[in-house]
Amino acid sequence: MNPDFTPTQIRLNEALTELFTSSECWGGRLQMQPTPQDLIYDARGHHQSGQEIAVYPFTLPQQALLQALLRQYAAETPGGIGFLAIAVNLRQSNFTYEHTTAIEEAHAEAAEAAAQAERNRAYRERLRWGLSPAPFGPELAAQVAEALAQGRRLSYGHPAYCGMGLDFVDGHYCYGPVWEGGLEPERTFSDRAGFVAWLAQQSDLSLALLEYEDPTLWNNQTVTRARLRELVGAPLLLQQ
Repeated sequence: MNPDFTPTQIRLNEALTELFTSSECWGGRLQMQPTPQDLIYDARGHHQSGQEIAVYPFTLPQQALLQALLRQYAAETPGGIGFLAIAVNLRQSNFTYEHTTAIEEAHAEAAEAAAQAERNRAYRERLRWGLSPAPFGPELAAQVAEALAQGRRLSYGHPAYCGMGLDFVDGHYCYGPVWEGGLEPERTFSDRAGFVAWLAQQSDLSLALLEYEDPTLWNNQTVTRARLRELVGAPLLLQQ
């Protein structure tokens, strides 16, 4: 046993030994993170079968020890604790305590947010360059309007978000997101001429939803020339 462990750590090491042993694990990792509302616990154990399993429950005495340890670290850490983790290896009777500060966590989150923003920017630029800006044109738009009026619809019908679609409902041409196969009108046209004029000016690029902030929507099951031609039963031409 490490002679530098505090009395609280020693009692916690004993509690963790009991916790992992009762779960038939030879070791694992416990992590906890304080939030404004609660203290989040997560324990994963290395089971004798070779699998990683969730280890629980945390008894009230164990929770009290963890909270006492967290208060100890918080008192010694300017700015507060980000998270505290304990790596357990019962085969070697080894307990390793690690923690980050709230400031370090904030910096790490800010760095990841900046990196993700740059990845999103680069992805959007690739789409801007890769998607066709060629308008669908009045001929294809008129064929789509006729197909919709005849009862066909442009929409996928799988669980959750199904992209963007087109439909003809109660005398109105509708464009909007589709959920579980049901279209939610975002834009409607009361006359065919207005719909055809709008659709004729659109393109794979203009309807790729790149104007939205959520990158999961970009070019995700959007309205494209290929889908429109499939709707009207026309072959996809390489050039319009």
